[in-house]
Amino acid sequence: MPQRGRAENDKGSTKKSSLSTQAEGPDQAGTTSKMPLEFRPVKPQQAPFDKKAGDRERDSLPMGPALSPLKEKNIQRRRAKSDQDITKSTNGENLRTPSRNTERPKSAGPPPDETVDKVTNPPRRKSLDTPSRPNTIDVLSKFYDAHVGDGNSYISDAADQWFKDLQSDTQALLEPYRKDRMKRVKIAILDTGVDRTHASIESQWSKRIKGVKSWVNSEGGDIDQCGHGTHAAALLLKVAPEAHVYVARIAKDNNSSINHNNVAQAIMHASDEWNVNIVTMSFGFPQRYLSIVNAVKHAFLKDIIIFAAASNDGARRKMAFPANLSSMVISINSADGGGARSRYNPPAQSTGDNFSVLGEAVLSAWPTKPGKAFEKRQWGTSTSTPIAAAIAALVLELVLELDKQPKESNIRISHRTTLQTAEGIREVFRRMSEAKDGYNFVVPWNVLSKRFSRERIADRLSDIMDDKFGAEFRCN
Repeated sequence: MPQRGRAENDKGSTKKSSLSTQAEGPDQAGTTSKMPLEFRPVKPQQAPFDKKAGDRERDSLPMGPALSPLKEKNIQRRRAKSDQDITKSTNGENLRTPSRNTERPKSAGPPPDETVDKVTNPPRRKSLDTPSRPNTIDVLSKFYDAHVGDGNSYISDAADQWFKDLQSDTQALLEPYRKDRMKRVKIAILDTGVDRTHASIESQWSKRIKGVKSWVNSEGGDIDQCGHGTHAAALLLKVAPEAHVYVARIAKDNNSSINHNNVAQAIMHASDEWNVNIVTMSFGFPQRYLSIVNAVKHAFLKDIIIFAAASNDGARRKMAFPANLSSMVISINSADGGGARSRYNPPAQSTGDNFSVLGEAVLSAWPTKPGKAFEKRQWGTSTSTPIAAAIAALVLELVLELDKQPKESNIRISHRTTLQTAEGIREVFRRMSEAKDGYNFVVPWNVLSKRFSRERIADRLSDIMDDKFGAEFRCN
């Protein structure tokens, strides 16, 4: 974007003399003009430019009595200042042109081409509008990370506030009813594995992480060479702290190719061996693979809820596969903590839900040295997808808890079996969402909130199901 001084010059400068050189100085319009002072055009009926500023001012005064000594002194002071200004201009320094290192006012915020980072000083920022693309070996598959770093303070603060709201409202609703022997929701995550030695993972290994399997060479699933899977798995444990997590390693790292047959086998294993309720996939392909379609269909018919990242290519490409299997898979886009859409999202679909979930500057576990609790912020629909899966797990957790209530409590949810399917969760997400920027931003505490009693939440879930599937099927 052109600088301010130059914009003013283009607007107010006059035609230059053919004999002019490239010296700088203030012109008649008060702007910067590149011509020597002796050839600068002057206004009609005005003294030549080489007269002193004080002389011009004195000549322009109306005829009358002699000036007082005080006025004479003021004119001499202005004349001396004018001489200093002219001397600086002839030395190539223009006082009217803002210096390049002039400090920006604090109220103006960060310059548009710089990143404010309280933690580190990264290289010149890559705009969030144009996400970096992983240098994959197989361009037909990739994980959807838009950016890695610490971000500016607003985006980071908004993400942190989202988790605070979740903790103070939704988790506060569920925590009093969580018991050691409660039935757990099972989530399978297909990713780059998980770093078992990370402090936040190691502490949950036997308690919450219940299964690990790798489809990558002969390596195990309890390692993570890039951090992508560890970051996503830790988000599942953070948002749905009572869920059981199953790790399927289907890629060596986020720069390696993803074998579609491995993905299909992992989905089948999660469905038949782990008997999970939810599957989350933070990657995609630009084309369909029949093996994955068949595996997704198999899981869907077993009422397993499948989430997939929409992609980070913006308008350059359409929604990725398998996220575009809209009848069986819930596609997830990204947003900041306030619900504003991420510009790397694919275009909103004219027909469809266009769900968006927090996916910018999300802080979660990242591998470093064994036993260390290092965390890193991530951007992308890769980050949004496990959070969406964990929100669905919170809904199922409440349904499973209410199912255990005695009949005399009169707390019942109609269509509770349908509610635990992709179709049911999709309908709940619609009621949770706030429409913004063409997307439906999922806000869990719009439905799951400590402000409401369990009876009221059960009634509302029943109303959601009845509105969609008909009240005549209510189960009491």
